[in-house]
Amino acid sequence: MQLLVFLMLFVFYSCASLANEHSFQNVWNQVTSDPLSTLPQETVSFSKLFSWSKNIILDNANRTLVEHADILEPFDKLAHPNGICFKGIWEIHKENHYSGYFTNHTKALIIVRASSAMSNTHRGEIRAFGFAGKIFPSLNPLEINEEHTANFFLIDDLVGQMPNITQM
Repeated sequence: MQLLVFLMLFVFYSCASLANEHSFQNVWNQVTSDPLSTLPQETVSFSKLFSWSKNIILDNANRTLVEHADILEPFDKLAHPNGICFKGIWEIHKENHYSGYFTNHTKALIIVRASSAMSNTHRGEIRAFGFAGKIFPSLNPLEINEEHTANFFLIDDLVGQMPNITQM
């Protein structure tokens, strides 16, 4: 929950999915189609973010803001390459002054990617965290999206922090 409390950046945008006739289950099937045998340990480097003639990270950020597809062709994650995906229920159960998916009593299906921004991340070491979600406008995993999905990114700390881990 600290990730939600200590946000450094929050980008929320809505993407039309009328041209993408995908259900939550279609998207989840794609996410899980090639399971990993080990957790990823990709390297973050300056050369992956910039080339002599191109700001790669800026190009990718712009693509993220304008792309309306629920499923994209695979691409390298530049700043947060090490992550895992999971699914669940987005549920707001507290009165607040927000609208849309933040309205009290809202329930929807969600697919999430939790990631780390540093290279060679291991338990107990300094790392930076990110969280990206795609909220589906239904609780029926087979329903085709004829409304908008909502996508968001949360980035806790870009310079890294020591996680609070209690040994059992």
